[in-house]
Amino acid sequence: MLAGCASTPAAEVVYDSSSWETMIPASCTAFSDGCNQCMRLPESDDAACTKMFCETYTEPTCLDEELAKDPVIQPEATVDTSAIAASYVGLSLDDATAQAAANNTVLRVVVQDGEALPVNFEYLVGRINATIDDGVVTSVEVE
Repeated sequence: MLAGCASTPAAEVVYDSSSWETMIPASCTAFSDGCNQCMRLPESDDAACTKMFCETYTEPTCLDEELAKDPVIQPEATVDTSAIAASYVGLSLDDATAQAAANNTVLRVVVQDGEALPVNFEYLVGRINATIDDGVVTSVEVE
């Protein structure tokens, strides 16, 4: 080894469940936190993530581009979902669940009383993702 040319090994980067907060841009809506799949909540800095056990986390990554290329989650026909969503806002959770069942679709609660609930990344066309406050649907997104 030449004198003065000694190299030191790079410090090992250690990731954890909160690493995404500084590494994932705010514009990214779907990401991996290095272990779990996560979805950024609308108009929030919070995210709902799966809750798998991870002994070691890897580098967090945004999944938006990957998901946009997946034909399984990109329906060929587009539907204006605003009227569908509006029909749920203001209903009680029980009434909204009954309405979804009557329409042969699924309603899942993604945020309840300000708390993000764990959700998976399975995409179901027409599924109703609801925010509930005090037992009432306050906002809805339709997949």
